[in-house]
Amino acid sequence: MAFNRPLALGGLTLFFFGLILGFIVPAYAPHHGMLSAHLNAVQTGTFVLVLALFWPKLPLGRMAGWLAHLTWASFWLLQIGITLAAQAQVSPDLAGLKPAVLGIEAICSLGVTLATALVLWTVLRHRLSSGDAQPRP
Repeated sequence: MAFNRPLALGGLTLFFFGLILGFIVPAYAPHHGMLSAHLNAVQTGTFVLVLALFWPKLPLGRMAGWLAHLTWASFWLLQIGITLAAQAQVSPDLAGLKPAVLGIEAICSLGVTLATALVLWTVLRHRLSSGDAQPRP
């Protein structure tokens, strides 16, 4: 079975990072921040693993290599931002960094959106240019 190794490793480590965060959730007084980080890591790790299985079937051409790295890295950066935001929420030492962490989280969310949009745009562009799209009667 063919799959994309960088995406698979990025998704698998993200999934296991989420499992580890699940053990830490009870240690936090307001649970919702770290619970959000835990759920995001498990869900996006699973998504990236599934994406790694479908990656070889996508018509990405020369862009497949760097686009795979961009995709898993953007999901990891988003996870780091969410985890830091959860930590800044409960730690009085990091309270001053909360606006900066939220800004990083917003930029990382934009990065995930752009990476996903770039993959979709590339696939749609290939489909439309290759004539695979059949006109509807």
